[in-house]
Amino acid sequence: MIGEVVVQRSARGLLVQEGKLVLIKRTRPGRSPYFVAPGGKVEDSDPSVAAALRREVREELGGTIGIPTQVLLITDVLGIGSEGVRRLGVQHFFAAALLGYDLSARAGREFTRPHPPPPRTNEKVHQHQDPDELAAVDLKPPRLAGYLAANLTAVTAEATRAGSARHDERMLR
Repeated sequence: MIGEVVVQRSARGLLVQEGKLVLIKRTRPGRSPYFVAPGGKVEDSDPSVAAALRREVREELGGTIGIPTQVLLITDVLGIGSEGVRRLGVQHFFAAALLGYDLSARAGREFTRPHPPPPRTNEKVHQHQDPDELAAVDLKPPRLAGYLAANLTAVTAEATRAGSARHDERMLR
């Protein structure tokens, strides 16, 4: 049998705050620093991929986001399983406003493990809304870097619009 099965899903945020894209700088031993969009694995207990993103933003940034809008889906072949079945990883990317954050409130395993600290660091980093500046950093995955090079203005506009909608929704209550 030849086919495909999704074995891993993740939710990632193209988060915008004050007109800037928010990325996480990762540092690992023996490797050059690189940047990723905040987010992570969709857990079985998450009611939706968007809910997984909200949880991940709380864990990684101690943050809250506005209404997320999916803008990109990246599918990768992670390997070939038994009987030739391709094992896929799917990353859902959402544009959203970062409404606020508190790094001291991060709750992910990488921040709450007992000492000694893990041999890696995650730092919140603002990137200006300039495609040339973004092109100068090592952004993972590479397909995300290409997408943002072509669509950074649209992603920023969508995140800002959705963030305003969230603000307007709260004002009406």
